[in-house]
Amino acid sequence: LSIFAGAIGNAVRVIVKHGWIEPSCLWTGVVALPGSMKSQTQAAAAAPMHDAQRSADADHGIALTEYQSAKAEHEAAKKPRGKGV
Repeated sequence: LSIFAGAIGNAVRVIVKHGWIEPSCLWTGVVALPGSMKSQTQAAAAAPMHDAQRSADADHGIALTEYQSAKAEHEAAKKPRGKGV
């Protein structure tokens, strides 16, 4: 739940009642002895979110490249050609 609350951030808020709005803020902590695999467990729980973020970053990179190419083509088409223009 903490991972998803962090992913949502301040983008979504819940209106409990008029004048009472809460963000999706969830404070959690893991309490265990040293060496009890806390970090590995947290990494495994967060892995799907990290995978989704990497995929979204790759998709964004492709879309940005396509946009920049289309923009360059559009700008080139707008430029006047020839001396008389």
